[in-house]
Amino acid sequence: FVRAGTAAVSDFVAPGTSGAEPRPSREELLTRTSRAEDALGASEARYRLLVEHAPVAIYVHDGKNVLFANHQFAKVMGAADPQALVGYPIMQIAHPDERPTVLERVRRVAAGLVVSPGMEFRAVRVDGGVTPVLVMATKCEYAGRPAIQVVMVDETERLRARAEHDALET
Repeated sequence: FVRAGTAAVSDFVAPGTSGAEPRPSREELLTRTSRAEDALGASEARYRLLVEHAPVAIYVHDGKNVLFANHQFAKVMGAADPQALVGYPIMQIAHPDERPTVLERVRRVAAGLVVSPGMEFRAVRVDGGVTPVLVMATKCEYAGRPAIQVVMVDETERLRARAEHDALET
């Protein structure tokens, strides 16, 4: 911590350097910036490819509507393709009985109060069918704006297997 008026030259020299190194030229700074931007763009492209083809449902919303959906989310929701879910109201995803709980969780995640450890609820598919799901969510940025990224797992098979197991034990 440096108070105003008390800084020394050594406060502005990177550790491990003498401070005598020449400043990079404008061209060098532009080259470094360009390389950094290229690396960031490549990283974002790899991440998007990973998310689009992940074996779990992933979607991003702004607290009201879906902004991005991957193929697995479209499958869980019974939609023809992910693009069909862009603009879909997120509260329609939750079963009506569970909407107040889901809305409160969305508010808490959006406020940064919780990185959702996992929440089970019934998702309502676009055809009206109901699917048990487990979701985990975190605050993120999408297209330069605050958003929430959700990872969703269809619990149908796991719950069916557990019911069969329980039935065999009785």
